[in-house]
Amino acid sequence: AIRRYSCVSHTGTEKDENEDFFPAVISREDWDMVQILLKANTRSALSNKPSHRYAGLLQCGNCGGVFVPMIRYWNRNRRVEYVCRSYHRGGKAICSSHRIHEETLDATVREYLDALRSRWTAEQADLLRLQRQWEVKRPAINVHIAELYQEIHRLEDEIDDILLAKMRERTFQ
Repeated sequence: AIRRYSCVSHTGTEKDENEDFFPAVISREDWDMVQILLKANTRSALSNKPSHRYAGLLQCGNCGGVFVPMIRYWNRNRRVEYVCRSYHRGGKAICSSHRIHEETLDATVREYLDALRSRWTAEQADLLRLQRQWEVKRPAINVHIAELYQEIHRLEDEIDDILLAKMRERTFQ
């Protein structure tokens, strides 16, 4: 998928593009999916505005609207919470009030990542255990495979002999 090579000829007038010039690193389907995701995730933060971690990523379960960050101050403490934009702009007539604190989102994401990490660690341990079991059984399995190949060759020879015998019977009749 990432394998396009372009160059300009020595005259500087033609552009030569060669598809499949380099071997593909990822499949074409994966490449196309990444391009779609990159185009969909065009959240740009202006340099003079703070960027919020979850801006544009959260969606309201009631109306389907996007959650937008709101900065709240309470007892001189600054807090970021995400609010349904439809409710924020249109009120209760459009959607009900939903708000999620950024700290809650951070804790949820952290818990999810910790659970994912522990699951991956357990799966990796299982894979290593299975690999060790396979390595122990491997010589016996290889011997069995070799025996099966010998049996296949013996049966093929037997089939050839039977076919030759049938052909000889037909030629003498």
